[in-house]
Amino acid sequence: MGSVKECTAIVDAMLLNPKSYYFREAIDPLELPDYFTVVTQPMDLGTVKQRLEGGEYDRLDEFEEDVLQVWKNCKLYNEPSSDAYRKGEDLEAMFERRLGAVRTKIEARAAGGGGGGVRKSGGGKNDQMAQMAQMQQM
Repeated sequence: MGSVKECTAIVDAMLLNPKSYYFREAIDPLELPDYFTVVTQPMDLGTVKQRLEGGEYDRLDEFEEDVLQVWKNCKLYNEPSSDAYRKGEDLEAMFERRLGAVRTKIEARAAGGGGGGVRKSGGGKNDQMAQMAQMQQM
């Protein structure tokens, strides 16, 4: 994935945000023993950062899926009135804004002939192949 630098900047900004306290590390089952009975796909921002640094994401949407899983888990486990839920919603909105800016940048590169863009179209196999090739050119 060619947009690793931009994605790392997004994750770093979220990790530095004081609201990210609940989401920085994997949940300790000793602290929340029922967590894993409610949440079947655990994810946290520290794991996302490790995966980015380890080159485990081939496409931007894989990165996006993992970060969105953090917020899905937050909403699944926590009550809407809880501090964690509200902070998760704030961070999710921040993530969506910043990811939107990265997508716009990628599309601008593609439109300018520089490669690295993500086409918005029917989503077929050829579109996915083109997206992967473009992301790798960045």
